[in-house]
Amino acid sequence: MFLPRVNGTRFPPLVASRRLFSASAASLQQYCTEKPPIKPWPQRLFPKRLVSMITQQQNIDLALQIFLYAGKSHPGFTHNYDTYHTILFKLSRARAFDPVESLMADLRNSYPPIKCGENLFIDLLRNYGLAGRYESSMRIFLRIPDFGVKRSVRSLNTLLNVLIQNQRFDLVHAMFKNSKESFGITPNIFTCNLLVKALCKKNDIESAYKVLDEIPAMGLVPNLVTYTTILGGYVARGDMESAKRVLEEMLDRGWYPDATTYTVLMDGYCKLGRFSEAATVMDEMEKNEIEPNEVTYGVMIRALCKEKKSGEARNMFDEMLDRSFMPDSSLCCKVIDALCEDHKVDEACGLWRKMLKNNCMPDNALLSTLIHWLCKEGRVTEARKLFDEFEKGSIPSLLTYNTLIAGMCEKGELTEAGRLWDDMFERKCKPNAFTYNVLIEGLSKNGNVKEGVRVLEEMLEIGCFPNKTTFLILFEGLQKLGKEEDAIKIVSMAVMNGKVDRESWELFLKKFVGELDKGGQRLLWQLKGREAASQGRLRFSIHVPVQAIVIIKQLTLISLLLPLSSSSSSSSRFAPLRLSPIRSPAARTQHSVRAFSAVTMTDSNDAGMDAVQRRLMFEDECILVDENDRVVGHDTKYNCHLMEKIEAENLLHRAFSVFLFNSKYELLLQQRSKTKVTFPLVWTNTCCSHPLYRESELIEESVLGVRNAAQRKLLDELGIVAEDVPVDEFTPLGRMLYKAPSDGKWGEHELDYLLFIVRDVKLQPNPDEVAEIKYVSREELKELVKKADAGDEAVKLSPWFRLVVDNFLMKWWDHVEKGTLIEAADMKTIHKL
Repeated sequence: MFLPRVNGTRFPPLVASRRLFSASAASLQQYCTEKPPIKPWPQRLFPKRLVSMITQQQNIDLALQIFLYAGKSHPGFTHNYDTYHTILFKLSRARAFDPVESLMADLRNSYPPIKCGENLFIDLLRNYGLAGRYESSMRIFLRIPDFGVKRSVRSLNTLLNVLIQNQRFDLVHAMFKNSKESFGITPNIFTCNLLVKALCKKNDIESAYKVLDEIPAMGLVPNLVTYTTILGGYVARGDMESAKRVLEEMLDRGWYPDATTYTVLMDGYCKLGRFSEAATVMDEMEKNEIEPNEVTYGVMIRALCKEKKSGEARNMFDEMLDRSFMPDSSLCCKVIDALCEDHKVDEACGLWRKMLKNNCMPDNALLSTLIHWLCKEGRVTEARKLFDEFEKGSIPSLLTYNTLIAGMCEKGELTEAGRLWDDMFERKCKPNAFTYNVLIEGLSKNGNVKEGVRVLEEMLEIGCFPNKTTFLILFEGLQKLGKEEDAIKIVSMAVMNGKVDRESWELFLKKFVGELDKGGQRLLWQLKGREAASQGRLRFSIHVPVQAIVIIKQLTLISLLLPLSSSSSSSSRFAPLRLSPIRSPAARTQHSVRAFSAVTMTDSNDAGMDAVQRRLMFEDECILVDENDRVVGHDTKYNCHLMEKIEAENLLHRAFSVFLFNSKYELLLQQRSKTKVTFPLVWTNTCCSHPLYRESELIEESVLGVRNAAQRKLLDELGIVAEDVPVDEFTPLGRMLYKAPSDGKWGEHELDYLLFIVRDVKLQPNPDEVAEIKYVSREELKELVKKADAGDEAVKLSPWFRLVVDNFLMKWWDHVEKGTLIEAADMKTIHKL
């Protein structure tokens, strides 16, 4: 049989490790207890009862304590294969591998010997592989005979699947080639299909086709999966003509494609923008009496939404519901957004009701999307009715409450907004800064400034931050009532609570002193010089009214009560920096609604912002750092990319840029989506984004937080699953600090981590993030750079990518090809470019 040539120097030799399963029992000692770890402990204990106890236990450590106590301390109890299998599966699934190795050593040395089954090892192979530890999976496979168990084709196939998940395609070839001679295992058709899959993922489809032709010589028959895998390989390459030929060959050989085969072909056409051909494939599918599945519908509906064909997307979505398929939330939001952007809000509402009728319960994300569009069109009453319908069966989220309250305040329906506010508290849904801000603005704009001030007091008490707009509206309301003197009370209250940002300070000074221009900036520095002020030596280099001087001195004396900030950040200039606790996912969702209804809280230019990008701008919290990469705070993605904020407050946030190479050492580039807020439709490296202010992405050790963020965004933007890019495969090569405006409003000011990785991956780009992708060689990249330099409008490069190309990339590419990336790493230096 044909097999691709395998270079033996490219992967570790297939030898067993002495380390695996040789850990001493000492490592388990810390889990042993003298008393029963849970109460009540059963008086009579049998293996079946212990299996149930371990399975139901949520706490991994406690599950292990139960297992050990039963074996060592319960009279007359002896572990068997089932109890070992249960605890080993639970521990390996939770990635607690140290006790796994100790328990396996105990199992191997048990006396009398415990007869084991192959299922235990198959579970371990799979769980080690999911954790990216493919080498351990190989060693487990090699050690199976040590436990008196004969390896079968099932364990071989599991191992091959693990190697494919971890992109070790050469090892798949080697294991397949040695399966009969070294392991006494005869491959079956599933084994052959795994080899074909490995070759296709390696983009070596020609070799995969040769394997297909040689399968009959092994006494096996290629099946539908074999052909569909090769077809998918051509689709991934973008070679739709060859993919179509594979489909025709399947039919000629008597194999009838199923829904998966057709869906793969349709997805390929959709990704290339050849929608009419995708529709033809779907017609052919139905002509051949093959029922589409939910994945088929999802592929077509997303493509229709991307093409702005909202009516056709709606029709296909209806058909999907009529056939009792349950669409996921993201697909529903896509259709709702497409309809509403096409000014078909009534149709979107009709779709909502049809989903309810079909027992397809919409979630908070979908409800918030629809309420947002209704409020944007001024249909607040309908938005409230929709909210009430949803409330009968589910608990609305803070995002949903805030979206509706913002719409009500904008329309002046304060009584209804107040009722909704009360409903929030009854349901123990705590308001956040956005809720308070829109309510204060609504009250003030409608003449109820006193009530607005009362809400401000409550806001400050719970630790929420008012913004400049809130203060400005309150000041204007007080001015209309002839109570300007109350403005100083508001300022004093805010300052005493340490809830004043730089923009608000400048507003206060302009309000009380007048347009100070440059003098205002000098005054800010004088306010910061508290020691001089405390000695009565405050000086003004410009003309300031006497009454204003009195007010400013009051502000200065108030500020003297507060310690100086350690560094500039989004926190108050005069208040100490307060780093919030790491937010839970629920709290992050709450924070994301600060300005979800951009019409009420942000510049009117934001109203046209893409719905997905708008959500991300206010959901995501970037990590603020100083120029030495020390964390100093956090702020929304929106604020971090406003050039006004960047210039005024020197906001600097942490970022990363991933450079992913395939096994041919070609670099994957992406063209940013046209809906991106910064640098739309420019070409850049594989993935560029930000670690967020969350526990998993703040881990400094081994740059793990940034690596975790990179793995997350590769899935979000390019559909690369975590198993394909294990975090320990990223090599951080350096850091650079740069600033780059995108247009008059937006820009970047980032401390950028440069991460390199060499993997063959399956790509499913997200059209909300990525317009186009392509792999390039060195020479092809140089040609792209030349075109960009020549002013080719079709080839614009992102500024950060260009900095890397000009300063580092070509010499680092050498290390990529040599496999010596670690030698190029320099994480001590921060390159200021």
